[in-house]
Amino acid sequence: MSKTKVMEFVKKYTMILVLILVTAFFAWQTEGKILLPQNINNLIAQNAYVFVLATGMLLCILTGGNIDLSVGSVVCFVGAVGATMMETYEMNMWLSILIMLLVGLAIGAWQGFWIAFVRIPPFITTLSGMLVFRGLSNVVLNGMTVSITNETFVKIFGGGADCYVPDFFGGNGFNITCMLAGVIACAIFALTQFRGYFARKKKGYETGSFNAMLAKVIVLCAVLLWFTYNLSLHKGPDLRLYHLHDDHGPLLLRGRRKREGDEAFRYQYG
Repeated sequence: MSKTKVMEFVKKYTMILVLILVTAFFAWQTEGKILLPQNINNLIAQNAYVFVLATGMLLCILTGGNIDLSVGSVVCFVGAVGATMMETYEMNMWLSILIMLLVGLAIGAWQGFWIAFVRIPPFITTLSGMLVFRGLSNVVLNGMTVSITNETFVKIFGGGADCYVPDFFGGNGFNITCMLAGVIACAIFALTQFRGYFARKKKGYETGSFNAMLAKVIVLCAVLLWFTYNLSLHKGPDLRLYHLHDDHGPLLLRGRRKREGDEAFRYQYG
């Protein structure tokens, strides 16, 4: 492989290469703990909203090279509205979620109006939106934090027992449904890549090396299958939790405490 091709490859896949290096570094520093199934599950669950926002931002960029600076503030404002409705006014969870979606849609239409019809640059429009909705979030919350206590909401969206897709095949300690979803996703991705390659080649377009395309498909599918495999292994926290009550009755701690010499109490894996 010539130096020019190597530089083109590095330039094209810079972010992927950096991601691999960063992952390898932290896997080395944490002795592989960062790659544990529970940690991977936590990373995906805690950043799910970022994936949704990134998808919307991608559409903004692809459809006109625009950018939306207000996404974070809009999420904050919509979340503040939903939390206030559920906790302060004790509204139904599903009705609150519907209103949150409508509020987000209205904000998008409002900013889109100024961009599409008034011809104000997206940067200026969304910059003002970022400041406006960040301020309105403080107004709605009165500058305070509102914790969601709705049990149904917490179970579904707050990391509770109902937030995981159930295994419809009844796997014992292994989520077959999750793994099957990864296999299907890889099959669809590989099929679209091969069909696109041969369609371009048939029409006489430049297609590049088939081996390079095949290697890309194999690597990406392997990464996706590795992620889904680890998620399929995740069946709750690594610690084996045990109930521990004191004389007053309520549950104080989960886990086993162990005393060793003069050291303080510390948690121990079951």
